[in-house]
Amino acid sequence: MTEDEIYAKAKLVWGYTNQALMAVEEASELQKELLHHLRGRGDTRKVVDELADMIIMCRQMRKIFNPDKVDERIRFKLARLENRLEVASGQKEGRKRRRKM
Repeated sequence: MTEDEIYAKAKLVWGYTNQALMAVEEASELQKELLHHLRGRGDTRKVVDELADMIIMCRQMRKIFNPDKVDERIRFKLARLENRLEVASGQKEGRKRRRKM
């Protein structure tokens, strides 16, 4: 099976709700492993495994929520990030935003 076929079959077998819940669970597991890693108690292999799980779930959600629309928003957000980086590094004039803490 191709990657897209696997995602389609997962949605067919388990349904949207269960796959969305799994995405939330995988995000939580990645969050936990990143926090452990930042606190010096982490295992890089666990972070990588959870990151892989999260990427798989994000790709499934992308398929469900219209890949073209998701890709459009990714392009927009990357362009915005690029602009912010240029402003922050002094390469471009612009409004410097203070990060919320």
